[in-house]
Amino acid sequence: MTSFDTDRGCELLVDYTERIRPVMNIQGSYTKNQSSIAVDNTTDNIYIADIYVYQVRVFDKDGEFLFKFSDRNGLYKMNYPNRIAISKEFVLVNQYTSRYEWILAFDLNGNFITRIGKPKEDARTYGIAINDIYGDIYVCDLFNDRVQIYLDEYPFLSEIKISNPYGILCDKDNIFITSTQKPSLHVFKYDLTPVQDDYYDLFSELFIKLNDFVIDRAGNIIATNLESNCISILNRRGHIIHKITEDISIPIALALDSKGRIIVVDFRKHILIF
Repeated sequence: MTSFDTDRGCELLVDYTERIRPVMNIQGSYTKNQSSIAVDNTTDNIYIADIYVYQVRVFDKDGEFLFKFSDRNGLYKMNYPNRIAISKEFVLVNQYTSRYEWILAFDLNGNFITRIGKPKEDARTYGIAINDIYGDIYVCDLFNDRVQIYLDEYPFLSEIKISNPYGILCDKDNIFITSTQKPSLHVFKYDLTPVQDDYYDLFSELFIKLNDFVIDRAGNIIATNLESNCISILNRRGHIIHKITEDISIPIALALDSKGRIIVVDFRKHILIF
């Protein structure tokens, strides 16, 4: 079935109209208090940050539990992991409660590599993202109104000054940053030039309701909508083109796998695959 986007006047690259109910609903998935999800696009393994048991739990593409990694009191002290991001080579885990924040880096098997950040620097980090093209790492520092940028070998590179940065992701062209001030969506090129696009202004009211979001290869935004208890799919003009409501109970976080499937974890601790 082909879908047509009248706002763009072109055929959509991704058609979501057939995605009404999950093709998989994995219950009893060993998650307890999930806060973030990411997918390794090489294997399609699913990584879930479990915030109150201080663990990252890993599942295969069919939702089968593989392994977990954690070390609350040991070498790297994983405390309250609340955001997770994956590149081709490593996993980044953000910790929510530390005033002097560290991002933890692991290999894809959960082996600890290093900490990223400046010791004893007063910070409150939240969203994290990795740009696989350039290798840069982006960290939202809510406390200091900035997004910190690190190279893939972890030295500090630069920063973007922005009020109350909360969530962040990268596509092949741009950096997308949500702010809790207003709230709003800010878009930058990789040379840190702001993207002047009036379309993004339409997201201001929507981001009051949207919690976690990803961008597909067509530029559509797919987001958890807590107020409407659904997954909302919006085109670049900020118009909702589809909603997924079946079998979802308060969607917490989502990600896309290499096939474009939407992976969701919800309040019931289910893994849903659409």
